[in-house]
Amino acid sequence: MVRLRTWPATLVAAIVGGFVFGIVVSAINGAGIPALVPVSLILGVGWTWAGAAILLGRLTAGWQRSAMAGVTVLVLAVCGYYIGDMLRGGYRVIDPSDPTGAMFLDWGNFANHVLFWSIVSLIVGPLLGLIGSGSRRGDALGLVCKLILPAVAAAEMVDRLRNDLLPGAEHVRAATWSVVLVSALAFAALLIVWHLVKRFATRRS
Repeated sequence: MVRLRTWPATLVAAIVGGFVFGIVVSAINGAGIPALVPVSLILGVGWTWAGAAILLGRLTAGWQRSAMAGVTVLVLAVCGYYIGDMLRGGYRVIDPSDPTGAMFLDWGNFANHVLFWSIVSLIVGPLLGLIGSGSRRGDALGLVCKLILPAVAAAEMVDRLRNDLLPGAEHVRAATWSVVLVSALAFAALLIVWHLVKRFATRRS
């Protein structure tokens, strides 16, 4: 497995990876292509973003670098996402004082979104990075760390299936989120079984 063993390597991977991730999610969300709707429904939810921070934490050697990687990748993903939205015209509004209906860029709204989610990233990023680092362990703590992401994914999908089905798109959303839910539960079960098998094999030897 790849290991980011230095601070510069960790920073570059987190900055580039996070910014590209944010740009890609923004582009897919705004593409308006029916075939990409399921992808958008997966990438545009919280557990996927948490997974990016956990992945960087897992790939980074050392708990301090893992915590920093978790923060950095999320902050840069937030910046990439909203810059992508801005470039697609997401923050352009009509100037009510201009009779020609001219548009202007609402920098205040843009900054508020970036600031809010950056603060959230600063809070949860270190924890997610440390969870990724802990997931490399082969003991019970490592298993708990591995189970956090599928557990979060399953909980979020259950919540969205209950509350976020909109008229005209229920079948796409329901199908996509149901597949994610089943996959998360199946993956968690496999992790538990694999851990128990390895533990049993270790005791036998």
